[in-house]
Amino acid sequence: MPIIKFSNVTKKYRGEPVLRGVTATLSPEQGMCLLGPAGVGKTSLLRLVAGLEAPDDGVVTVDDVPATEGDPHTRGIGMVFQNFALWPHMSVEKHLRFVLGAQEIPREEAAQRIERMLTLSGLAEKRRAKPAVLSKDHQQGLALARALIVHPRLLLLDEPFTHLDAQVRSHFIEEILRRRSADHTSVFVATRQCEEALPIVDRILHLGKGTHRIEEL
Repeated sequence: MPIIKFSNVTKKYRGEPVLRGVTATLSPEQGMCLLGPAGVGKTSLLRLVAGLEAPDDGVVTVDDVPATEGDPHTRGIGMVFQNFALWPHMSVEKHLRFVLGAQEIPREEAAQRIERMLTLSGLAEKRRAKPAVLSKDHQQGLALARALIVHPRLLLLDEPFTHLDAQVRSHFIEEILRRRSADHTSVFVATRQCEEALPIVDRILHLGKGTHRIEEL
């Protein structure tokens, strides 16, 4: 059963269609790259899956349930936005602790997850820093760590590696691959540079101005 299904999906802004008749599926444990230039609807597709927007025509479902039903966090979705969407009043560590608070996991396991993500993202020495004093690469690393720490079953990533240095990018790619194998996590990543996403995907959804095609890898 597909975890995500787009059925003839159209999305318009100011009356102009950005997405037109998109039909595609993403099965459990699969990874899909949304590839195309700016303005062809990559972010819109991610927001449709997260239930943050609704299609003008067609249907988007997650596990055969309309994507607009329920909160992304309660449906096991982790998302990284292009603008990172960090909370300015929270330190790095509090970001990670806060999102874990919604899950009923033992305190010791929560502490282990936090330390792992701090190490993975290179933020262990900046655990008390707030977003305003972090560099772009550290902000993006925090956004990725926050999405991964809850062990989501579905990762929605919007240009997730743009600002990361090579070593941290490699660490996150290895972690996402591990999650795909161990936790059966599905990955949906939007990018203009598919080379960055190739290690974590199985197929590419090429998007143009109102067009789309799927390429199997």
